[in-house]
Amino acid sequence: MPSITIRYVGPLKEVHLEIKRINVFMGPQSTGKSTIAKIISQALWAEKKFITMGEEYDFYQGLLDFHNMDKNYFSNPDAEIVYESPWCVISMKYETGKRTPKTVYEKKKNKELYRNAKIEYIPAERNFVASIANISKYAETYNSTVGFLHDWHAAKSSYQRRNNFEVDLPDLSFSYRYKESEERDIIRVADNEVALQAGSSGQQSLLPLLLVSEAVMVSVYHTERNYSPDEIRHMKKLAPDLAYTVDELAERGKKTRIKTMEKRRNELWEKLGYQADYGCTHLIVEEPEQNLYPSTQRGLLKHLVSYLSQDTKHQHTLIITTHSPYILYALNNCILAGLVEEKNSAAIEKLSDTTRINPAEVGLWLLKNGKIESLQHSDTSLLTQDFFNIEFQKNHEEMFQLLKLLPNENITGKPEGK
Repeated sequence: MPSITIRYVGPLKEVHLEIKRINVFMGPQSTGKSTIAKIISQALWAEKKFITMGEEYDFYQGLLDFHNMDKNYFSNPDAEIVYESPWCVISMKYETGKRTPKTVYEKKKNKELYRNAKIEYIPAERNFVASIANISKYAETYNSTVGFLHDWHAAKSSYQRRNNFEVDLPDLSFSYRYKESEERDIIRVADNEVALQAGSSGQQSLLPLLLVSEAVMVSVYHTERNYSPDEIRHMKKLAPDLAYTVDELAERGKKTRIKTMEKRRNELWEKLGYQADYGCTHLIVEEPEQNLYPSTQRGLLKHLVSYLSQDTKHQHTLIITTHSPYILYALNNCILAGLVEEKNSAAIEKLSDTTRINPAEVGLWLLKNGKIESLQHSDTSLLTQDFFNIEFQKNHEEMFQLLKLLPNENITGKPEGK
């Protein structure tokens, strides 16, 4: 299981955690939720480049350029990031007398193949891709937000003419299609058809998130990968005796590869130490609850978890940053359903319509005062029940104090004596 250690980066002072299949980061504003999500995303990307391309990516510069992190986040000379997985160790820290941190890579011996991953970062600023017409023409710079814009444009091109994308969540159902000839995004609610730019804030926030998630978690695995020229050169460098197999795989591209190639392909993967085809997706989502009603938030969380629970072939992962108790408690119910499945085999039939996840695969984290703590019970992995109680209690105490200041009046609206 991979792990990440972060010291003195932005608001984070001392953070260490094992990265599980699902990780949710909670906490007040400016406590480092997005910071840690960006760093993990960058670590996954750096690992991918190192193992599949042999590139020692500049971790520090990548955080500045792609994730828009400010240099002041790294002003402390003790700033350090260490990512460790079964395949490599990536460390970023200052050397004596140097003005910028240095990234060091160390490859680890592992008989298990590394699964090439599709990495998708869905930023909190995603609404703008749906609210501004012709935004896909923007090419001023490239960062996580613009990267998501490109992925949105690529994903929606699949939904033209009669091929609609259906959104069906609690209290929010509509269909979507893209009129490429007019570069128009159209949504239909009941019998009404309107431009997405005129839709509700919830529709504008939810649709890009769901559409891109569907593309990277499901659709991408329905076709074979097209390898880039750099990937092909790197594979031939590592396995020159299997260059013919590399060429044959590359030539077929998206065409269905015949079964007789599977043996040679697997032989190539063993030689490389990794599989070049995508083996899983790492999905990172900032604030999925944006502009959504509580019931829709719960439905969305279960929908995202179902990508992992229903796909046993690919070991997808999910990272979420959130302020929402509805997101947190909906995931807790998924953990509870997984616990029921684990402890009570007689109840499995009753769980047929329930989204569930293995409790051991989930991490619920609270970021506060520069540190991190688990929100889960050590035995069951369920959410500690008092997490939001303090805030609820404060609200109720204030309400009771205000009620005491009222004269003896009927404020319930009920008839006297009832």
